[in-house]
Amino acid sequence: SLRTLARFSRMATSLELYTIPFSHYCDAARWALQEAQIPFTEWAYLPGMHMLSPVRRLRKEAGVKGGTTPILVENGALTCGDSFSCIAKLGDVDAPLCTLLDADVGPTTRAIVYSHLLNPAFGYEAIDKLCLRASVSGWQYYSFVGPVRRTIYGKMHAAMVKTPEYIEDCRQRLAAAFDTIEPMLSTPAFALPAEGDTSARPTATGIAVAAIVYPVVFPLEQATVVFGAGNEVTLEDAPQALQDEVARWRATAVGKWCLAYYAAFRLSSLRKSAPRKGT
Repeated sequence: SLRTLARFSRMATSLELYTIPFSHYCDAARWALQEAQIPFTEWAYLPGMHMLSPVRRLRKEAGVKGGTTPILVENGALTCGDSFSCIAKLGDVDAPLCTLLDADVGPTTRAIVYSHLLNPAFGYEAIDKLCLRASVSGWQYYSFVGPVRRTIYGKMHAAMVKTPEYIEDCRQRLAAAFDTIEPMLSTPAFALPAEGDTSARPTATGIAVAAIVYPVVFPLEQATVVFGAGNEVTLEDAPQALQDEVARWRATAVGKWCLAYYAAFRLSSLRKSAPRKGT
């Protein structure tokens, strides 16, 4: 888990990955770096708290706008400003697929899930668990008190969930994207290991798609990476409406493939990774 791996010196590596721990974009970068066996130190920040991190300054110094994560920093300077440039360190992903993932799949999976987690009618227990079980520095927990959390959640809702009509449009866009991806599942870049095959490894393309899809299918292995075995925030912690939503996306060909890809490869990539620590 992030907490277990947080016991090592920052000097162990010159590469630093700044993340929001449960972000799908961040797991895409983290997974690719781990699979490529590139040592890095992870600096994890809760939503909102990442605005108090060095991320915005590092992006500005590199001439890159915004304060989004992930970013990869080498010797104090930004070297990768998004998930896909981190994934490129493992291998190539076709440009049209990158565009589809970044423009449609990533924003829609996130918006759909947050439409449930940030819905006041369902309460905030599940999103609280995601934030308060994440392995981050102590000052973030102390700062992430009730009124601050609610303010951050409100800003997240306004930025990513918007309106019910927007979420329904997201569902339609995601379904169309899944229709585009489905024929690709039979290609080598998406291949799952044969039974008993321990030599197969995930590809850059497979990692990119699986990680960006994961919010709407909730693979247990992703929760294990972020929270540690036995401490996972699972689908059962989510509102019933989100459980029903996830069940529908899991039933699709892409959803079934994503679950299988995480099950086949995610934890073995974690075991290959370098030590990390939080702030």
